[in-house]
Amino acid sequence: MKRIRLSLANLICSGLLTGIPESRATNSISNALTGFAGNSTQTATQTALAAAGLEVVDAAPPVDPLERNGTIMFGGGGPEFGYHFAGDGGKNFIRTIANYGTVSFEAFVTIVASGDTINQYGLAYFGIGTGSLGAWSVPDWVTPFSSVHVEAVSTKLVTLRTQSEDLFDFAETSPFAPLGGRTHRLRMVFDSETKRVTFAIDFDYTAGPFVADVSPPPVDATPLHGADGWPVESSRIFFGGGNLTRFKDLSVTVRPSPLPALRITREPPQRVRLSWPTTATGFRLMRNNSFPTGEWQHVNINPFIIGTEYSVTVVTSLPKVFFRLERP
Repeated sequence: MKRIRLSLANLICSGLLTGIPESRATNSISNALTGFAGNSTQTATQTALAAAGLEVVDAAPPVDPLERNGTIMFGGGGPEFGYHFAGDGGKNFIRTIANYGTVSFEAFVTIVASGDTINQYGLAYFGIGTGSLGAWSVPDWVTPFSSVHVEAVSTKLVTLRTQSEDLFDFAETSPFAPLGGRTHRLRMVFDSETKRVTFAIDFDYTAGPFVADVSPPPVDATPLHGADGWPVESSRIFFGGGNLTRFKDLSVTVRPSPLPALRITREPPQRVRLSWPTTATGFRLMRNNSFPTGEWQHVNINPFIIGTEYSVTVVTSLPKVFFRLERP
């Protein structure tokens, strides 16, 4: 839940009306992924991943190894996917425990392809959603879950946005040189205000600043939010694939979003007008009559638009009232 920080310049109080600042939690991650041992079915490995804020999507031992075995092998080179089973039956994913669908972030992960292991079936994935195994073991595809990801296939990047079993769309880049047998770095950026997700790849990455060699068209994640989407559903950052693809050097940096100003104007004798920019969508007005001991209550008044601002008028005779904006 995101709460809005107000500066003194945004307040008109005279000891009566006050905007309340409140900090927002962040969940940035930086992990080389090379310090884990064992495999994804082992409790010790799962515990070590959880301590780093990560978990395996399918951590159970294979029921029928001849049909599917998505066991991930861990070692000094990073987690290796599809070690025991080729193609869709060997795919698996690692995801964050924290959700990121309501915060802006920039995330990176490096993929190491052994030979031509990134083929036409899209065996390296990086995205945000639940990361559940969907149709053909593609994350969240033909499931009830909201998700968006990029697939690194042999000679192109493909983005897939899925909202339910029947609603999905995709886009792809122009062909480029085969990715197999090389090391590349993927980037994912999410802007929580515009709800746009952008992906890019840095070919033959070694170290240093990321250089976007190819970028698919940005993906509009607006339809993925709501009662049937984020933040009600999980919005974990996930990565993985199959066919001996390794991953390393995961980083997720939460970016502070611009905070809209709440303007408070007294209108005697007992009315208060509260206004905030119409560009700040998805926020609701909260009040507290006895801060810090009282509870925050939703001001259940539909705002109207005046120019470029939402505006709400509240009637109160109390000697002191506190207000803030909040995004659920």
